[in-house]
Amino acid sequence: MTDKDFPWPAVSQPDAFACHSPRVQNANRFVVECIQQIHHKELAALIQSILMPLHEKDCEWLLTTNAAARKNAPRLCARLATPVNYDAWWGAPAAADHSHHCYPGGWLLHNATNLHALQMLMQTTKEIRNISLNPDALLAGMLLHDCLKPRLFLWENGALTADQGECGHHVAALAEGFLRGVPVDALHMLAGVHVGWWQNAETVAQYLERAAELVDKPELAHAISPRMDFLPETWIMRQGETGWYNATKTAIQEVKIKLHEIAGHLVPEEHRTAAAWWVLMQYDELDLLRRVADGTFEDTIRKVLL
Repeated sequence: MTDKDFPWPAVSQPDAFACHSPRVQNANRFVVECIQQIHHKELAALIQSILMPLHEKDCEWLLTTNAAARKNAPRLCARLATPVNYDAWWGAPAAADHSHHCYPGGWLLHNATNLHALQMLMQTTKEIRNISLNPDALLAGMLLHDCLKPRLFLWENGALTADQGECGHHVAALAEGFLRGVPVDALHMLAGVHVGWWQNAETVAQYLERAAELVDKPELAHAISPRMDFLPETWIMRQGETGWYNATKTAIQEVKIKLHEIAGHLVPEEHRTAAAWWVLMQYDELDLLRRVADGTFEDTIRKVLL
């Protein structure tokens, strides 16, 4: 097989792969639609102003201009200020290599999955349980929950490098959101998305305190009343984020090993990463894991690559 015979894009940049993927294209459409579904126009514009610069080589973050953040988390700020040579909106993974959606387009797929799950939970809450909700806060919180990852988890020559900074992306996103003027109700959703107000309110409070310390804004730690811990929105938010997490993480980690093994027999070593990416652009990891179980996995890989 020669280079010109390979089915994937000639330019082996992560965004080129994702842009050619029907499933990532679908995820992109859904994420953009969710931004447009926010009724409060100023909030929708704010979310766009935070997310859309991910398309650009350089992305301006208020954290990198905040004196306290530069002092408290210099490595994180330096990472955020690092220009990238690809469109991170399209090409970014959703997590580190040992976790979930750790391939080009993974960030979009993870966000679209969570947003769709969130909407289904919102529909059930309204139509079955007859509870009114704050959909703008829910959508905004989910759209922002991994907003910094595309600039903290970077591709370098096909290898994924993760942020080794002084605080996690979740704390940094809370601080960035506060500096940007994200409304309190949306920050409330964002604060609890990763561990859940209902499940671990103390940890959520610690996230807020760490975010406040990061940017020297003590008012951030007290912006959200603990009496709001048990709003139905906070439960929906956590379930929307975690619903597919374990299954997706388990599937991709198991599939990756088998995928690289088979690709190793089909393409030269220098093209194995691209080959694995190309398969994942066509098939979801859960679908691939089912094919492992029913014995059609290798035939599927051959069909995609040859």
